[in-house]
Amino acid sequence: MLVGLLLSGLLFSGLQAPARQQRLEQYYQQASEATRRQDWISAEQAYSAILRLSPERADATYGLGLAHHFQGKYEKATRAFEKTLQLDPEMIAANLFLGLDYYLLYEYEKALGPLGRALAARPGDISLQLCLAGSYLALKRFDEAIDVLAEVARKNPKHVQVLHLQAQAYLNSGKFAEFERTYERLRELDSGSYRTHQMRAEAYVFQGRPEEALNEYRKALSLDPNVAGLNQAVGILYVEKGLYEAGRPYLIKALELESDLPIARLNLAVIRNMEQEFDEAIRHLKEVLRANDQMPQAFLELSKAYAGKGRWEEAAAAVGRAIALDPDEPAPHYQLAQIYKKLGNTGKALEELQRFEAIQQKLRREKHLAIESDLQKKPQ
Repeated sequence: MLVGLLLSGLLFSGLQAPARQQRLEQYYQQASEATRRQDWISAEQAYSAILRLSPERADATYGLGLAHHFQGKYEKATRAFEKTLQLDPEMIAANLFLGLDYYLLYEYEKALGPLGRALAARPGDISLQLCLAGSYLALKRFDEAIDVLAEVARKNPKHVQVLHLQAQAYLNSGKFAEFERTYERLRELDSGSYRTHQMRAEAYVFQGRPEEALNEYRKALSLDPNVAGLNQAVGILYVEKGLYEAGRPYLIKALELESDLPIARLNLAVIRNMEQEFDEAIRHLKEVLRANDQMPQAFLELSKAYAGKGRWEEAAAAVGRAIALDPDEPAPHYQLAQIYKKLGNTGKALEELQRFEAIQQKLRREKHLAIESDLQKKPQ
């Protein structure tokens, strides 16, 4: 079944020159056999050889994309599948894998288009629906996630993963009654699983109840201590409480279990900065930003690490990236003001302090208005 899907985009075609044609046939035969064996290194070599002879072949670029995908080379896979779709825009299989690879790279905005096109051609494909819903969740487009998940849940009312995602979407959109109903169904179906405690812990985090969240996460870890996401969540809660010693082992274990966790690595860098282990912080932060260079908090922490090393120009450049990504966050402006002071530029330091104060005042006003609005909604 898997091989049939993989080969669905691989369409053999010939060339006019007999010698070249013979070589292409040989490489296609090697590629086909390697794909059937799921020998992706050999498949990559064979498809690369085909494309050196004939670069504009959609079936070969698709095959090369598959070989990259199944070796975990997701960035290379996306480039191959993008090229495939330039050559053959109707190839559904290329859309499917392109969407999955962008999803696996945390590039959720880019994942939406190909996932949507693949789902239009394969309606009811639950894997695609879950990836699409997961992308909407990551992009904080909660209502769209809820719509996708509602369709899945109608056909799969006892699918635990669907219920988990539904509960997350309801929780993050503030639909607490729907969250509680979904959580109760989840608890009935999955009472012995760590996931049930994890979901309740996430609700407590959302409600600003960190001690109760920690308690639920500990219960979840007692059921399965080797879940990377649970260890990450506990570590982050400890970091937010300023308990860096307590948080460090959880974050380290999370990364031992799953190295591709940028949020865990970012929080470990926060701890390293607090411990003045600036080289270690820089190492972690560069890894985070290689995976995702759209994280303002990572640039802010990188700026702090460079500042700790006395590398002021690099510190200014890093915090400048944080401000460009999120100009309404006050902390980077304060950080930049301190850097300008060190560089002797008192004028720019004052400008950044003024921006910092203006943003702080705006946030205080917004918080006050929100409290007043909540009070007005409550029955007298």
